Amino acid sequence: MMNSVETSPIQRLRDEFHLELVAIKDWWGTCAIDEEYGGFAGEVSNEGVPRQDAKKGAVLNARILWFFSEASLCLNDKEAKDLAHRAYDVLKSQFTDKVHGGLFWSIEPDGAVLEPKKQTYAQAFGIYAYCAYYKLTGDIEALDSAKTLFDIIETRCTDRDNNGYHEALSQNWAPLDDVRLSEFDSNFPFSMNTHLHVLEAYTELQKHAPSEAVRTALVNLIHIHEDKILHEDGAYCRLFFDRNWNDNSNEISHGHDIEASWLIHEACLAVDDPVLAAQLQKKILKLADTCFETGFANREYVYNETEINGPIDKTSIWWVQAEAIVGFLNSYEMCGKEEHLSAVFTIWGFTKRHHIDREYGEWRWSALVDGAAKIRPYKCGMWKAPYHNGRSMIHGIRLIDKIQKHHTQQTLTELHSESSFNRRGQRA
Repeated sequence: MMNSVETSPIQRLRDEFHLELVAIKDWWGTCAIDEEYGGFAGEVSNEGVPRQDAKKGAVLNARILWFFSEASLCLNDKEAKDLAHRAYDVLKSQFTDKVHGGLFWSIEPDGAVLEPKKQTYAQAFGIYAYCAYYKLTGDIEALDSAKTLFDIIETRCTDRDNNGYHEALSQNWAPLDDVRLSEFDSNFPFSMNTHLHVLEAYTELQKHAPSEAVRTALVNLIHIHEDKILHEDGAYCRLFFDRNWNDNSNEISHGHDIEASWLIHEACLAVDDPVLAAQLQKKILKLADTCFETGFANREYVYNETEINGPIDKTSIWWVQAEAIVGFLNSYEMCGKEEHLSAVFTIWGFTKRHHIDREYGEWRWSALVDGAAKIRPYKCGMWKAPYHNGRSMIHGIRLIDKIQKHHTQQTLTELHSESSFNRRGQRA
């Protein structure tokens, strides 16, 4: 007979996350392999067909390395470990600048350097990936590579006068006029996105190679988010800034807000400062609450973004739903708000129906309900990796384990039965 833990809704949610994690691993381990040049394809179509001439991005490769390292640990999966080795070899041999240091932005399919610029964002994801690979393998060389990238960011990418991190520099670390991550971003010296992912990377480095230098930099990044990036009332994150940290944002990004809520929380835990954690808790929960109230508001999914004093972009983007699942699970684990856990069930139900592709595998960029015009033509590409959805499943499993440990099963079963979730708006 199955016990109550195995049959509870939240345990079934965990089981579904586990199955989906396996499915994501299988898709990337099958469809995204570059059989001609080695490593992983730079782009794979929605139907699972690799594009042979697509450039390969450092961020994509680092995210693939992070994913297979963490998936191997979560699933105890040797195939994922072998794929992590494959991604590690490419990041070390083809994306690493042996002369000037750091990671190139992109390479040709055959490994020739295409865009040699140094985005701070890419260096951060290198740290993130190397830490995960070290966690999996114990390879000291990988940890040393993470430490080297940390030193590069702190010495090359830091604007000491204005206490921020440059968006991008040239191959030899000279200033650039165009520092955007992509053509969709605004061209400003500082961005929330880069600072958030440097914070994310330093959090992992502090976990695996703690030092006073990393801790000091991470505490400073927490304060940058608290004092500069978060709006005065803590309800959302500003996105773009000039050198003096004047706000130049046009939108509120609901996905980045809910992602920031749990990544800042992780950073506070990594620096092991109870006073700082208590100081930030209210703002962390404010971010989650505002996303729930304005980006979700008892609908089926979290909206993409809201233009400040303007219209709402109601598109459902895959990564926004993935981050909302983690963010609302994290806020529920922190404060026990039932509506946040209910939102997770609702968003996951929507994701299964409208983002997960049962025919070709992986997750669609935007939901079926948004129409084909808004769906990008790839499942793997410069801006789509197994990072957001894979991380959602991995961290979702970990957070559910914490929730089940800290709550009695009777409480979970009574408060979060399937019928109660359906009454709160989840459509069958």
